[in-house]
Amino acid sequence: MTDPGPSRAADPGAVLVLGEALVDLVPADGDTGVRAAQPGGGPANVAVGLARLGGRPSFVGGFGDDAFGARVASWLSGAGVDLSLSGRSSLPTALAVADPGDHGNTYRFHLGDTATFELPDRAAEAGRFGAVYAGG
Repeated sequence: MTDPGPSRAADPGAVLVLGEALVDLVPADGDTGVRAAQPGGGPANVAVGLARLGGRPSFVGGFGDDAFGARVASWLSGAGVDLSLSGRSSLPTALAVADPGDHGNTYRFHLGDTATFELPDRAAEAGRFGAVYAGG
């Protein structure tokens, strides 16, 4: 048996966040015919929230090689989220399109054949984090 070397203790303030990062297309300036692109996705929002609260989140997700993927990655890293465990894909970024209606917004998700769920396997990294959040 070989010695695996010293084990790294979990950092109680570090959180590993796994899941989707996508673009929400929402009505722009109250005009239901025009959409504005906003970075989003439940886990991506959690990672940004943790960073804003002073946490040390690392995000594991798939980013497309399109302008939407670059925008979402920039939004996350600009908030202080570590993206070193995330992956890039030649697939496009997923979209969530808000459709306003008489009873509020509904969302239509365009997820098929997108980079969003091309999550790199980072199971071996989980032990160095104080908590793991997976969802969306």
